[in-house]
Amino acid sequence: MTSNQQTTPNFTSIVTPAGEIPAHSPEWNRQRHSQMPSHRYQNPFDRVQVPRVERHWPSRQLSEAPLWVPVDLRDGNQALAEPMNPERKQRFFELMIAMGYKEIEVGYPSASQTDFDFVRLIAETNLAPNDVTIVVFTPARRDLIERTVESIRGITNPVVIHMYTATAPVWRNTVLGKDRAALKDLILAGGRDVYELAAHLPNVRFQFSPEVFNLTEPDFALEICDAITALWQATPERPVILNLPATVEIATPNVYADQIEYMHRNLARRDSVILSVHPHNDRGTGIACAELAVLAGAQRVEGCIFGNGERTGNVDIATLALNLHAQGIDPMIDFSDVDEIRRTVEYCTQLELHPRHPYVGDLVHTAFSGTHQDAIKKGFAEHRERATRTDTPSVSSSGGYRTCRSTQAISVAVTTRSSESTLSRAKEGSRTCSNPPTASSCPDVFRSSLLDTYRRSPTLQVQKSMHTRCGKCSNGTISRNPALSAFSSPRMRSWNRVRDPRRTPG
Repeated sequence: MTSNQQTTPNFTSIVTPAGEIPAHSPEWNRQRHSQMPSHRYQNPFDRVQVPRVERHWPSRQLSEAPLWVPVDLRDGNQALAEPMNPERKQRFFELMIAMGYKEIEVGYPSASQTDFDFVRLIAETNLAPNDVTIVVFTPARRDLIERTVESIRGITNPVVIHMYTATAPVWRNTVLGKDRAALKDLILAGGRDVYELAAHLPNVRFQFSPEVFNLTEPDFALEICDAITALWQATPERPVILNLPATVEIATPNVYADQIEYMHRNLARRDSVILSVHPHNDRGTGIACAELAVLAGAQRVEGCIFGNGERTGNVDIATLALNLHAQGIDPMIDFSDVDEIRRTVEYCTQLELHPRHPYVGDLVHTAFSGTHQDAIKKGFAEHRERATRTDTPSVSSSGGYRTCRSTQAISVAVTTRSSESTLSRAKEGSRTCSNPPTASSCPDVFRSSLLDTYRRSPTLQVQKSMHTRCGKCSNGTISRNPALSAFSSPRMRSWNRVRDPRRTPG
């Protein structure tokens, strides 16, 4: 340790910044240069050529939901220390169907017998409604493509074969050992195999992902994507999905938006392309990347419900959808019982959600500050008074759709050393289990050790009904919401069959 480095007695492994105060810093900013080795990392603009575009996305506004494609059963599943068994995988799939997802990536059939068998289960049963598109994932290798095509034989649903290859320089040089020309040949060879083996199947379309797109030279990404849409003879009637992943986040979201807008405005056969994005969350900005990408021209978003995925996770498509909902835009997916969705996802992944997770975390609708509690109490009183004055059903008496967690159940009693106060949230339609099942016996009950921790805390106790009878403990099935059988919005293209839950048949 050098003479100008400082530590404090309680944190001897932390070196307090003691460098010079930057000369340009104003008087109110006394931060000093730290010893962090930030100079070892490259600026993203030095790592990849960011296309110069006349930006249109900053002036646009979100107005409708993109096509959501959950990849929990493939990308999310491969991120689990213990991948889902067949029973959990099927339950997760049934949840997605009940919520209204119309395109679902169901697995990597050439990499896992479990995944192959699950695709065959879809082929041999009526597990998937006819209007749900099944996506299967494969590398650009003939033997694995053959195995993938074998897995989908007999499926009557629309099917997407999703082929991928990494295209960024570090992957080309370090992992694949190929230059740009050789990699393009490899991708087109895989594309020809896919076309040869599956183009004759009338219900099959194709998808290509230049993995690590966000670190790939823009001109090379464009060259590869245009070559693959030409090879696969993309048409408006049989469009090709071009999925542009931020496989590892390295820059701010505006950079990704620029990259997406460049592709959106320069792709050949644009009317025959469904432009898709697949952000990860390495920098904690996956949500922002996805939202800006939609402004920049993306029509389709891949991610995981609540953001599971490798490293820091895939983009959280539940938060994305509820962000739209909270802005008055129909997310086209049903989250009316977000707690049921959470219980199922936690059971299937065996991962607990963070208590501060947006919309669904245990603590996101609680306040421990007295002034905040006072404001909430007055807000509820005003809400009840306005409901009475306008003859509008209140939350507790409403019989229709419940709008996420903010209008749902939970009674929370908060006790601190200094004060006691009770916060209540209306819970509609729940019943306490007289004989509560355990997490191992019922998928609908995944007990949170977090709440037990709170109970043991000397300064904070949270009392919460831990078991609610869902009515499914006996058979483990999820009944579909009848509203999801409504007709599609007429403006939707044929590849987007997400239902509008506000519309009714006829």
